[in-house]
Amino acid sequence: MITTTPAGVETSGMSRSMRYCTFDGETLQFGQSNYSVANIVKGNDGNYYFSDPISQLYASTWLRLSPAKGDTLVARFPQPVFSQQDDNGNDEYFYAFPMKLYLEDDGFGGTTPFLKLDTLDGGTRLRDSLRFVLRNDSLIQLDDVYMGLVNDKLQWAGYGDGEIVINKITVPKYEPTAEQIKRAQLYIMRTGDADSTRDWQVVKTVKDGNDIYVCNPYNNSDSQWMKGSLQGNMLHFDGNQYLGIDSTYMIHLYSRAAHYTLHEESDPVWGTNTSYYTFSFAPALDMPYNTAAGGYGVGDAAADTLAWLINAGNTVPFFVSSYIRPLFSPYADEASGPQAPQFQANQCKPYTTEEGYGYITFSYSKFDKKGHFLNPSKYFYRVFTLLTDDPMEPPHEFVFKADTYGSLKNDATQIPVQYADRSDFFTMNGSKDGEPTKAWASFNTYTNDFKAIGVQLVYGNSVTDIQWWRFLPTSVSTVSKDTKVVSTAYYDLTGRPLNAPSSGVCIKVTYYNDGSHVTQKMIGTAQH
Repeated sequence: MITTTPAGVETSGMSRSMRYCTFDGETLQFGQSNYSVANIVKGNDGNYYFSDPISQLYASTWLRLSPAKGDTLVARFPQPVFSQQDDNGNDEYFYAFPMKLYLEDDGFGGTTPFLKLDTLDGGTRLRDSLRFVLRNDSLIQLDDVYMGLVNDKLQWAGYGDGEIVINKITVPKYEPTAEQIKRAQLYIMRTGDADSTRDWQVVKTVKDGNDIYVCNPYNNSDSQWMKGSLQGNMLHFDGNQYLGIDSTYMIHLYSRAAHYTLHEESDPVWGTNTSYYTFSFAPALDMPYNTAAGGYGVGDAAADTLAWLINAGNTVPFFVSSYIRPLFSPYADEASGPQAPQFQANQCKPYTTEEGYGYITFSYSKFDKKGHFLNPSKYFYRVFTLLTDDPMEPPHEFVFKADTYGSLKNDATQIPVQYADRSDFFTMNGSKDGEPTKAWASFNTYTNDFKAIGVQLVYGNSVTDIQWWRFLPTSVSTVSKDTKVVSTAYYDLTGRPLNAPSSGVCIKVTYYNDGSHVTQKMIGTAQH
């Protein structure tokens, strides 16, 4: 198994499109992606290699392609591309192998699609190779089959890719110089289709003559910017700009202008109302520019349906974050300090050996008591514990150990309120009752050696009093067999709530009647 970058000339950060399928033991799901990241190496040994050959399984391995006639390359199988340890601690290897889509009788008069090994010559031998062509800096799969993942018995392991194409990014990417970034100004971006639901966010901007750069608000990366140009009293942003790579999900991000449509539906049986947005790409974001104040943005008129999408890929609306009617104005940090956090009672659960973790959830205000917005880059929380019931015991500062909390590079005693790795740390905008001025954060715990756990908010030099949470002895229990789903919520990758699953990458949170919740990434494929 090739786990290190082969020696040779590497072309990194390429875009990979494919049809993929996954099988969870019950359901076979299909999707089409044009936003995955891939690297190609022209090896010193004369072979070619591409990274992460199974797109939905990031294993940091490489697939070998050997030169054939002309510009054709051939992948010969089986090739090991993934490994894990079995229940006995032994290494278990999985292999890339050609597979074909078949329809099986489901026993109810219908058919079920399934991947099986592909055969040749009337079924007398297995297909053991796939052809690719290297043409105009693009690697293109030729054979109309899937490259599946199998175990050492050649049994399908539930992953497969077909119609693979890997090519270079051709959409323009813009960014200011390092010196300009040092002098970036902070702006408030307000988004939403009504004042009562507007969300606030601090973004970095750079002005260079008639050029204005806005930092990607999804991740605040200094290497990802949308560029606009002043044209009279209007600020014009081209509607299709490349931003860069989301290293968490290994996808290519684009800045896309879009028009939104608000849909509202009612269920007369249950008496519920739901609303959600759909998007269609627009050629540009054109915003009135206030020269005196330096502000700009989409107006509040009903006809103004412009939105800014941070989109996975650039061919269909498949957003990781959306910003409805963005309005920008210079930000002056006048906040005096944070308000005290509040625990979310049904979202705190003690550690149990059966589940292997517990979690603590609290809400916090985005504003100080006078209504001044708190800059998230200066906003943190600290955690404390009490080990006994002694009222005189001093609080013990909790240390998030990097060897336990894997996304941390170093041990930490304070965590940014907006930090989320979707594994140990979570954050969502909006309180459970939908109040837009609040957000909530959650972190996992891996010990129960404390009597109480406390949270303190930190903003600059200001701190709140420690707020304490104690688990009742009766709350320490295993998951009941009678656990039932009570509600489901959806969020984009910045934690902003969605009214329904989007045609993009989003987070699904399922809440159960015992107070527990399960968080998982979803990739909607309905509009692919």
